[in-house]
Amino acid sequence: MDEIRKCNVILAVDPFEKGLEPSRFALKELKNWARKLGSRVEAVHVIADSDQNPGFNHVYTRAYDLLHDRVRRMNLGVPVRVKVIWEHRDLIQHPAHTLVDYARDSKADLILVSSHGRKWLSRTVMGSFAEKVLLSSPVPVVFFGRTPDHHDTWRRVLFATDFSDSSRLAFLKFLRQIGPIHPEVVILHVAEYPNFVTGMSLTGVGAYLPEAYWKVMKESLISEGEAWVKLASEASIRARVLIEEGTGDVSMAIQRAAAAEHASLIGMTSTRPEWHKILTGGISNRVFRSPLHSVWVFGPKAFESIQESHPAPMMKTLPPDGTKSASPF
Repeated sequence: MDEIRKCNVILAVDPFEKGLEPSRFALKELKNWARKLGSRVEAVHVIADSDQNPGFNHVYTRAYDLLHDRVRRMNLGVPVRVKVIWEHRDLIQHPAHTLVDYARDSKADLILVSSHGRKWLSRTVMGSFAEKVLLSSPVPVVFFGRTPDHHDTWRRVLFATDFSDSSRLAFLKFLRQIGPIHPEVVILHVAEYPNFVTGMSLTGVGAYLPEAYWKVMKESLISEGEAWVKLASEASIRARVLIEEGTGDVSMAIQRAAAAEHASLIGMTSTRPEWHKILTGGISNRVFRSPLHSVWVFGPKAFESIQESHPAPMMKTLPPDGTKSASPF
């Protein structure tokens, strides 16, 4: 755990936008995490403007003062450095990419972002700062939701997985980053019906599914899940497996399970940044857009980064032949 004890955290803050402040519950989580990780926290805001703007100096100074005041009111219990970055507008780079570049240069281990839950259409058309950070970040990103206060902060967290190789790598990283907090980890897999069954159902033709199918598939998935429980045990973390039967929207199934388990955090991976998934909203996108939970996401660039630095043997991927999976999220 020595690596995580020195965790370098970038907290993305827009001091001009009050609606992006973490909820009291998210702030309680952040304080708890920062103290137990021994984190070095840096609150960062990016200004995209021209230094030829007559009011630039005023905007820069105002941003710094507001950011400093926001951090003071958060009272995280650990030293927090305040950083305002000027991004020249002529460089035509989105502020999210500037933030990620800074996180990479400063060797950050984690980026924290408050996700304010815009309407789906505006996020799709205009793009989301949070989503751009996720797609380009070489480290995991935590999106803080606005969940009401609970008493048992960090008592339990949930990791949603499709049991793929990429999800396993993300799970190992997740274990290292939440390890010092010692929560119980619920390993969730949402199992869907086989492609041939759903395909026939869509055509309106009745599909035959043996009664024992779900039982056999669930036993196989639980067996795979137990291997993941062992990975957690090796990291001195308590874990258990939860297999849910898919009923359509996997993202909603994940959120329902997290609510039922009273989980403080959802962990998951998102390693396919194809444009059609960005436009339609992949599973991980839909989960972190929701204001109901804080979400830890291991994005595509983070996956590439860990593959390059720590190549690992691949595990056999479940679910069994014939089933379909959201692989990866």
